[in-house]
Amino acid sequence: MVMGVMESIRWRRSIRRYRPDPVDQEAVRLVLEAATLAPSGQNAQPWDFVVVTDPGTRFKLAEFLFGAHRKYFGEARVDAVAGADLDARLNRYTGLAQAPVFIVVCLHRKRRVMKQDYDADAYLWDVLSVGAAMENLIIAASSLGLGTIWLGTPNLQEGSLKELLGLPEDVKIAGVTPLGYPDESPKSRPRDPLEQVVHRDRW
Repeated sequence: MVMGVMESIRWRRSIRRYRPDPVDQEAVRLVLEAATLAPSGQNAQPWDFVVVTDPGTRFKLAEFLFGAHRKYFGEARVDAVAGADLDARLNRYTGLAQAPVFIVVCLHRKRRVMKQDYDADAYLWDVLSVGAAMENLIIAASSLGLGTIWLGTPNLQEGSLKELLGLPEDVKIAGVTPLGYPDESPKSRPRDPLEQVVHRDRW
């Protein structure tokens, strides 16, 4: 099954429960290729990807992700929760461990194009570029009937994850997504209408 672009975007959901069925390596290659075809400021291509399929590493990665979500819901959020509420939130993420593949999307500034005085602007370009790469990856996966979820919470466990995956010091984790066949069918979440967010000629 291969969907068109708009169909893929509309079909995409944040998938938290996966079937353990293996994902064909050609499908993995295709979503990674899509990621590398994303636009980037000054063609800096500030990304690298770690594909995790080893069962032991996947298990440890899933444990770290669970711990990151515990910290996110229980400490980091303004509306932090505890007790049964925290357990209920975390229960939604227990299915991540079933995914046969994890892709760790990294911000790796391999090509510097701006002078030091302008580096904050260049860093923003690199962050946006990696975001575009991850979006390409997610939409390509959707077109193939594969589930993903953009997880930013791994940053709350970045030190442990970098050690697990052998990431260099100058590499930052931009996001993690499982990749696999969905074992759930979440409903679409509400979006602000175009009339509310689109401005014509002036704000």
